[in-house]
Amino acid sequence: MLCVLVPRHRELGRCAHAKRIDLAVRPARGTALIAGELALPAAAESGALPEVERLLSNPATNPNVQDAFGNTALHNASRWGKTKMVEALLRAGAVVTAMNQEGQTALHCASYNGHREVVETLLRAGANMAANDNNGRTALHHAARNSHTAVVETLLRARANTAAKDRIARTALHLACGSGDKGSVEALLRAGADVAAKDYAGKTPLDLAMQNHLCMVPELVALLQGRGRR
Repeated sequence: MLCVLVPRHRELGRCAHAKRIDLAVRPARGTALIAGELALPAAAESGALPEVERLLSNPATNPNVQDAFGNTALHNASRWGKTKMVEALLRAGAVVTAMNQEGQTALHCASYNGHREVVETLLRAGANMAANDNNGRTALHHAARNSHTAVVETLLRARANTAAKDRIARTALHLACGSGDKGSVEALLRAGADVAAKDYAGKTPLDLAMQNHLCMVPELVALLQGRGRR
């Protein structure tokens, strides 16, 4: 499940932090610990910053524990656009590249839901814009698909790859055209996105625009056709 309104929560490794016992990204160890180890992801999901800060003040708290769906507290805070909570988790050693069971990082979650400030915070912390989820989609794909132009522009300024393709060979421009997001289309074109790129069905971004009745938006179709003739 995507990082959407109902949470459905893997990067391996450790994050050094002198005071903490175990910062490894790993699932909680059994249902008996729901009130213990899973308290942090649950608090992040509820948006309760004071409770998150209280839990993080305990050196025994692992900021990277995963719930049943692989989501960490950072995934949850990012999905809901909680910038201060994201910053607190990162200071506590949250692994910015951790993936959930859908292969999504916190950056995917924030981009999917249009949280520009969180995206900027995660990028400063070293988030990987090239990371692909289980559908082959990057953060840029998700932002474009969901008409989050400000996030698309933020990722492009950070040099996100406009040529990245998902599992069916669609680029972010394909998805922006398919959703009718003129702002994201324009931003992607300015960044050099390929209007002639074809997915596995042989469809270009313009094909998707026309297929989704965007022929009713003449300026968008003209924009794509004009760029394609260059």
